[in-house]
Amino acid sequence: MATRKTAEQKREELRRKIAALKAQEQALAAKENQDQRKRDTRRKILAGAAALAHADLDPVFAAALRTALDAVLIKEADRALFQDWLTVAKESHAENQPPPASAPFVPTPPTDIENTNES
Repeated sequence: MATRKTAEQKREELRRKIAALKAQEQALAAKENQDQRKRDTRRKILAGAAALAHADLDPVFAAALRTALDAVLIKEADRALFQDWLTVAKESHAENQPPPASAPFVPTPPTDIENTNES
């Protein structure tokens, strides 16, 4: 004959189930976060590769990228990763440096030629 569980035994069993479900939920959230970090890292790698490839083709972009990297690379180990590229870029593109920007470029809307001739 099966023994009946007391109310306290039932509560304890439910607490164990709740704890197990919470652990599963936390594991799932951790996995989702890990996957998101992996996707983010992959995007950064691809964007960096595209930027470096474009810098090899466009000296003005290379100068802008070099300036941006100089501003954000604070750790010596990080700067060391780009030192060869920055040195080569500076040497090969020094004559193609863009002039310092005095003001940001603001496009002007096109004028309507037909309306200007009606006066």
